[in-house]
Amino acid sequence: MRQITEEQWAQIQENEGGEFPRPAPGGYIGFIFDYEDVEHAPTPDGKDQYLRIMWEFYDGPFKGYNRDAYKRLGFLPGFATFIRSYKDSALPFFKAFKTCLETSNRNYQFRTDRLDDMKLKYIGIVLGEEEYRANSGEIKKRLYVAQVRSVQAIQKGDFKVPELKKYKPKGNAPAPAPAYTAPQHTQPQPYAPQQMDFAELTDDDGELPF
Repeated sequence: MRQITEEQWAQIQENEGGEFPRPAPGGYIGFIFDYEDVEHAPTPDGKDQYLRIMWEFYDGPFKGYNRDAYKRLGFLPGFATFIRSYKDSALPFFKAFKTCLETSNRNYQFRTDRLDDMKLKYIGIVLGEEEYRANSGEIKKRLYVAQVRSVQAIQKGDFKVPELKKYKPKGNAPAPAPAYTAPQHTQPQPYAPQQMDFAELTDDDGELPF
């Protein structure tokens, strides 16, 4: 172990074991910092054709929370990612995501051949909470992305936080809270979100099929 002097120890404040503050279910403004495009050979039901979106809190008390969690734990919180499938049967839901993304970012148009343009784009996130059975057998709670909305909808409170999803022991038990390790090119680094005056955004977020 590296040597730490008594003088250095004296300058270090003890951690008394308190937990880090945790986001609560609700609406948040975030931005996309990376994604994975999973497009395996199509199967009969269209599986393995989706985008895994990685997002960060843009402002408020949890600004940078997902990045900080990655630094502490080596993986992103499960709720820091969400999936949007683009198989044929899921395209209406994917279009709703596309609409939210375009509405939230002035002069932005989603293009399938320019997915990198999603990075640093703003998006509205509604977090919900659900129970799951941990490996220890204990019933615990975890957050998940319940809805993706426009930034304007979050600002106006035009969303509904879902009720707690209670654990149901029938069938297969939910897996432990997912932990996603970021790809090599997304190792922790300071984020530089583009500056935007949200007051300039339009108020009309359209009819979103949620």
